[in-house]
Amino acid sequence: MNKIIKIFIICIFFLTAQFAKAETIQGGVEFEWVNLSQKERNELVEKYKNIAINTRGLNFEGTGIKTHLKDQAHFETAGKIKAGIEEDENKFIAGFYRGGLLLAYGIVEKNNLRNAYYYDLFGNLRYVDYLEKDYGKYPCVSYQYNKKGKLIAKVYNLNKYDQFMYAPDGEFLGRWYQNTLYNQNGKATMGRSWF
Repeated sequence: MNKIIKIFIICIFFLTAQFAKAETIQGGVEFEWVNLSQKERNELVEKYKNIAINTRGLNFEGTGIKTHLKDQAHFETAGKIKAGIEEDENKFIAGFYRGGLLLAYGIVEKNNLRNAYYYDLFGNLRYVDYLEKDYGKYPCVSYQYNKKGKLIAKVYNLNKYDQFMYAPDGEFLGRWYQNTLYNQNGKATMGRSWF
C-alpha cells in the first residue's frame, strides 16, 4: 500500500493542504521542519521512530472497541459539531471536514481519556486510538487500530500540535504540525482538524 493511501487511512479525512512556513507556538518555540537540512530532518525521524516503534503497544482487547462499534447518538453528536460545540459534560468532540462538509468525527470520553474513537456520519466506528497517557498529557506514544483490531499506526506525540507518524513497520508517514502534515522532505502534503 503506498504512502498516500496509508496516510489517508490513518488520518481519516483531511482539510485542504496549507503552505509550509515556520510558525511560533506557545512558549516561543518555533516550528523549523521546513527550514532544517534533509540530514537534520532524517535524524529527527529516526529519533522519534526509535521511541514509537520500540514501545510495546496495547493488547487490542484493552481498547474497548467492542463496546464502541456504533455511536447511538451520532445525530446528536453531528448536530453539536455543526453548532461548533467541541465538548459537553461527557466527551470531547472533533469534526473532520473536506472543504466545509462534515465527513467524520472523533470522540474522547471524559471518563476514559486514553481512547479516541473515530466514526463515520452514520455512527459506525472506523478507528480507535489508544494513548499511553491521558489525553492532553505529553509527550506520549499513541497507537491506532482499525475496527478489526489491526494496528495501523504508531504516533509519537510531542504535544497537541506536533506528532511524528509511523506505520507499524517503521515507515515514516509524516509529521503533523497543527493542521498540516509534512513529509520527510519538508513539504506540506495535507491538512486536518483535531480535538
